[in-house]
Amino acid sequence: VRERERVIASLQQRVAESESEHRSREEQLYTAQRQHGELRVSHEYAELRHKQVEEANAKLLKAKEAEERARRELEQQHWAAVHSHSMDKRNLEDSEMTARVEWQRTHEATLEAHTALEASSQRLQVELEMTSS
Repeated sequence: VRERERVIASLQQRVAESESEHRSREEQLYTAQRQHGELRVSHEYAELRHKQVEEANAKLLKAKEAEERARRELEQQHWAAVHSHSMDKRNLEDSEMTARVEWQRTHEATLEAHTALEASSQRLQVELEMTSS
């Protein structure tokens, strides 16, 4: 009878240990599932930020191209005015001023786009570092 009680107690102890281990594994599974969900959200957010950076890059490229076109146009207008004997000094100054204003406008747009891209890139870098931590 004592041996039987000892075996029963031993089996009850094993059952209790198994149940405790089962609860621990369920908690680990829940934690892993939660972390997986958080990582998925972080990944989706990083993809969104990457897309935004790509869009900012595209805008910056367009702004740089516009700036280059404006610069070439300014240069062409300058040389056309210099070589044109029919154009008086006032017309030359007006033409150059208009081109300079246009170039300045596109240059400022380029600088703004570049600044926005840098800020976005820095935010993305910080977010990626936080995500990978």
